[in-house]
Amino acid sequence: MITKLHIRNFRSVKSADLELGKITVLTGANNSGKSSFIYSTLALKNIINNPNQSIDNFLTLPFINLGGFEQAVFNKNKESNIGLGATIKDNEWEITYDIRFNPQSSLITLLINEPIQQGYDIEVAFPYAVNKYKQMDVLVDGKNVQLAWNGFTASIQEVTPILLHYLAPFQLPINAFSEVDFVPIRRGFTKPYFGNVPLQSQISAEEEIATLLAIDRELSSKVAHYLEKIVNRSFSVYHTPGTANFYLQTRDKDTGFTSELVNEGLGTNQLVTILAKILQSKNKFICIDEPEIHLHPTIIDKLVSVLIEIAEQEDKQFLVSTHSEHFISSLLTSVVKKEIKSENVKVYYLSYH
Repeated sequence: MITKLHIRNFRSVKSADLELGKITVLTGANNSGKSSFIYSTLALKNIINNPNQSIDNFLTLPFINLGGFEQAVFNKNKESNIGLGATIKDNEWEITYDIRFNPQSSLITLLINEPIQQGYDIEVAFPYAVNKYKQMDVLVDGKNVQLAWNGFTASIQEVTPILLHYLAPFQLPINAFSEVDFVPIRRGFTKPYFGNVPLQSQISAEEEIATLLAIDRELSSKVAHYLEKIVNRSFSVYHTPGTANFYLQTRDKDTGFTSELVNEGLGTNQLVTILAKILQSKNKFICIDEPEIHLHPTIIDKLVSVLIEIAEQEDKQFLVSTHSEHFISSLLTSVVKKEIKSENVKVYYLSYH
């Protein structure tokens, strides 16, 4: 679980440490920094997934290009370092992982907070070939054991169960950020039918999401289950016999009327995208930009209930950016009703200074 985000000199944020819950909500005026927290998470994922690329590529996200280092650094101060990091906790270990970078040199730091306290750092330059390992000592049962760490993965010469166990904290950043995804504000389906397309590691285009729903029966079943809870409509994928085409359909539970998803209202249409992204099995930490758009307040209430249920039953985390006071009120009401524990909900009001 990602328990904190750490940001330094990134876009509009000079310095911030954001504690996270199962559901974390960011609200506030325009230009107050809500997007910066989400974008920082996705940029850090880019670095961890493939450090052997330029800094400008780290800041190119699937749905938006933030420009290069000079455009993204706080106040456009080229002398500063952008710092992106996170605190990550599993059943045994808690670590804080941080990358400070600029076009000249960069520093990666990993601090083990629990159950022992040790710190490691390595200087790198991006693009970074991950075959450059640094030898360092790890305290194992009172003895120093040497391991090799490149800032992203670690290895050890003498492989034993105990020593492999002590490699686990170095693997936490890769494991946690491989499970990060984003639901952008531009979402929904614009076509009556689709054909299968190749799936990228980061699924974002509507054709990819449609293909995922067509080939993953468990995912489409879960989407149907939760969509019915929110708008009283079932969801299905209909494959046209003798062709490679398929339709995304909904059916009104009261009247039985079936419609292509593209002919539904914008609210129901975009809900299918949200549900498909957050219910994808590999996604555990999902950023959602304004989930309330095109939704009536009664539907927002039901969406909040579904997000709570998915967070608890599917072991997911949500980082939500919203302007909707109703969304926040509904979430806090759920806390009062004990539908979700108060420690699992964080709400932040951001302001511009």
